[in-house]
Amino acid sequence: MASIGAEVGVRTAHATGPGGQIGVHGLVDPPSYVGPLRDAGALSAGLLVELDPVAGWEARAVTASLGLDAAYYGTPGSCVIDGRPLRHGSGLLRPRTSSSAGLDELAATWLRRAADEQAAVGAFRRLAHELTQLQAPQRLVRWALRCAREEVGHAAMSLVIAVQHHGAPLALGTLPVPARPMRTRRGSLRQLAFEARVDGVDNEGRAAAQSEHAAERLRDPLLATVERHIAREERGHAAFAVEVVRWCAAELSVGC
Repeated sequence: MASIGAEVGVRTAHATGPGGQIGVHGLVDPPSYVGPLRDAGALSAGLLVELDPVAGWEARAVTASLGLDAAYYGTPGSCVIDGRPLRHGSGLLRPRTSSSAGLDELAATWLRRAADEQAAVGAFRRLAHELTQLQAPQRLVRWALRCAREEVGHAAMSLVIAVQHHGAPLALGTLPVPARPMRTRRGSLRQLAFEARVDGVDNEGRAAAQSEHAAERLRDPLLATVERHIAREERGHAAFAVEVVRWCAAELSVGC
């Protein structure tokens, strides 16, 4: 499906040569993530600009109406955060954990994942609050809260695995979620759309792909089951992010 709006599209050169497009349509659902992608840039032309994702590329819709005049996403080795990042100012918040010193690689990895997943709990709860303030449909608010509950499960499973492999208790601190001042309605919609596209569609889609790949190669059936469970729910979170982007775009298109 696509929302209606003027669009000018550009595509950088790739294996089959440069491409471009111009048309009248808006945000298009991205395809399911197909693995690590090469760099792709996108530049706004003052109207809605969309660069459709192509296999082997990392590209996302970039729109002036969402306040993004230019963007450059990802590298083949860029970091993928488990769960949805919790933004604060120009940085990301994570709970304190036990020191990774003395932990084997597997325990340290799952402890880090537990911290990332716990941060995602706060990110979704704050998102639900902000969607409520913006009078978003209740189905989106409920979906955000469901995602938060799922992230609680991810954090708990990750911590249990880390403790089991370490053979001793490990600490995962609490993480107060700071409220952030609301901008104008239009500015808030732009911010939520940007975060949904980057943190949800992109990051959580890639996290799901990594968990799926891990499940295929793990010999431990319990760990493989956990990875498949996390992957399935992270894909649901990416789908939720698409709906948030669509709602924000529709609100912006009618002048809020």
